[in-house]
Order: sequence, then C-alpha cells, then structure tokens
Amino acid sequence: MADQEEKKVVPAAATATAPKAFSFKTPKLNTGGAASGAGAGAAASAMPDDPEAEVDIKVVPLVKLTPVDMPTGEEEEEAMLEVRAKMFVWGEGNAGFQWKERGVGPVKLLKHKGTGVTRLLMRRDQTLKMCANHRLSKEMILENKMGTDRAWAYSCFADYSDAPEVKRITCALRFKNNEIADSFSQLFNDSRDANIAIGGDDDEGAAVAPASDPAVDELAAGVEKLDTKAEDTK
Repeated sequence: MADQEEKKVVPAAATATAPKAFSFKTPKLNTGGAASGAGAGAAASAMPDDPEAEVDIKVVPLVKLTPVDMPTGEEEEEAMLEVRAKMFVWGEGNAGFQWKERGVGPVKLLKHKGTGVTRLLMRRDQTLKMCANHRLSKEMILENKMGTDRAWAYSCFADYSDAPEVKRITCALRFKNNEIADSFSQLFNDSRDANIAIGGDDDEGAAVAPASDPAVDELAAGVEKLDTKAEDTK
C-alpha cells in the first residue's frame, strides 16, 4: 500500500510528443523502402530537373491532307488595282432608306487578257464570298455621297455577286485614306472609259461578265455560316 501511495500520477499532456520545429527544407520522398538502388536511380533520372521544363510531344495526324488548287475565275485576268475597302449598299433598313454595310475586304479592278474588258470584284475577308462583281459601264459615275473625301458612291445596273440573280444596286466604297480613294477613282474612270470605247459596257456584255468558279462560291457560302467577324477598315 505504501508503494502505491508513493506513485505519482503524471498528466497525459506531459507525456504527449512535442511538435516538430518548422523548416523550409524540401521533405524527402517516401520510396517505401522496397525499391532497389537501381530502380530508385532510374525513377530519379526519369524526372526532369526543371519542373517547368516543356515536354516535346509529337502528334502524328491520322489523315494526311494534300493541297488542292481551287480556281478563282481570275486566271485569265490581270489585276490593275487591289486595295482594301468597306462596301455599303443603299437600301431600306430599320431607319428607312440608308447605307448598309455589305462587307470588308480587297477590291480589285480586273482586266481580261483577251477581251480587254475590266470588271470590279470584291470579296469579304475570311469567307471570300463575293459582295461585288460587275463590269464597269457608262452609268457608273463616281460621286461623293457619304460626306467624306475617302469614299465614292455609284450606281450599277447589273451586279452578279449573287449569281445567278442579277441585281441593280447603288453602292459606296470607303477606303483607309483619301490618297487611296483618289488612286481608285482615277483608275476606275480610265477603265470605265476604256470599256465604253471597246463596247464592253453594254447590257449584253455585262450579262456574260466573268464570275468566279461555282465551287469557290459554294465553299465561301459554307464558311460564311461560321461565326466570323471581319476587321474594320480605319
């Protein structure tokens, strides 16, 4: 009994293990102790020294595509001028008759190598769908109707951009600056007068105005359904 009375009761808190001191050192990986020395060395060599190093991954395509030449309908023509512009057409809108944007892209004056007749062709960026395709004729008189010296407007009696439908349109082209607009107007007027001189501006001649290949237009119509936005011309 005396021995039992001499035993001291030690609190549980006093027997708890003291917390380890905090350290910034990287903890050692636990390999489980079962891996051999050679296996551990191979695993260590497989790990990159730099964790942020890029891994060179080569992807082999399942299908090999070959380039295909698509005719544009411009093979027999010479580009006399090619500039970027934004095209508008005069028509009825939410606020009555107004200028409505039709597309942004390159405008070309194309002269046929055989007949010498010049036409205007404009395609939208990305989709390549035509927004203007007509021969230059005597009724196409450039006028400033948009209140800026970098835009020209004119009327066209036969536009084939929506072939086989033929439309009569009043359109305007706005360019990046007035220098480009002046260069366009000079060559436009000269080409129109040349068409008149050779008789290439009449209605019957315009009815056979060269257009692009139907396959190109079909492809452009499909691409146009995608959600694309052309860059605006400043």
